Amino acid sequence: MTASRPQPPADQRPADQPLADQPLADQSGPPPHAPGPGADPHRLRVRRPADFLAVIPYLLGFHPAESLVVVLSRRGRVLLTARLDLPPAGHQAAVAAQVRQLVAQHGVDELVLVGYGDDEQAARRTLERLHGRLTGAVPVREVVLVSRARWWSLSCRTGCCPPGGAVFDPDAHPLAAEAVYRGLVAGRSRADLEALVAGAPADALPRLRG
Repeated sequence: MTASRPQPPADQRPADQPLADQPLADQSGPPPHAPGPGADPHRLRVRRPADFLAVIPYLLGFHPAESLVVVLSRRGRVLLTARLDLPPAGHQAAVAAQVRQLVAQHGVDELVLVGYGDDEQAARRTLERLHGRLTGAVPVREVVLVSRARWWSLSCRTGCCPPGGAVFDPDAHPLAAEAVYRGLVAGRSRADLEALVAGAPADALPRLRG
């Protein structure tokens, strides 16, 4: 699958424009970026769950926490990356309805669900219930849980993930280095992105740049 560079935020963006950050419940636009020297900034190839986890911060412009991220694609190319706060129990039906609406609106033929939460069991239940509501109506390629620097594929039924999860540092993945080389930026938190978009004070810039 090919992930394209983010575009400026918009309430609605045609499906043929790649990677608008279009959160389901709130707006968190992508960061400014500049292509790296001699690099094509448009494409990053992702194949495995760990690849998605490395790329998602650069699609959103920040490292998500306590979040549900939905990556929607068509014909092997990512079209939209949507984020909202991890929904509490009882709200999965409304979220599933919004996801189905996005799928129909943009002609999506595949999506990936990723849940980020410090409470592993609560985040797992949320993902499983949401996946259950989408099964049969939406083509879900992968469901991934991220909790306390470990990840699990909830789509795995053959023991492919260790019971304690796979240890993961998204910043150490080769795709993270490639994204940075291509000029993409991922703030350490959503607050960092908001400060950057709003025009951060000079003393905050070193922190934002890492």
